[in-house]
Amino acid sequence: MSETIDIFVPLDDADASLGPRLERALGWGAGTVGRWRIIRRSLDARKGRALGYRLRVEAVRTGEEWAAPVPI
Repeated sequence: MSETIDIFVPLDDADASLGPRLERALGWGAGTVGRWRIIRRSLDARKGRALGYRLRVEAVRTGEEWAAPVPI
């Protein structure tokens, strides 16, 4: 079963691997994120905050499949 989460990635860390950050945010153990995909990415440049990206990411554990899309 996939899980969707919104996270913030500072611009300085934009090149770092997203897997460990997702595991911490989801509360999963180390090495359990199998696959992930970015659903939405936007630049957050609000005054008084660190510059970075707001990401909506869908992730599945190792050995699991993506959730079936909901028909419209």
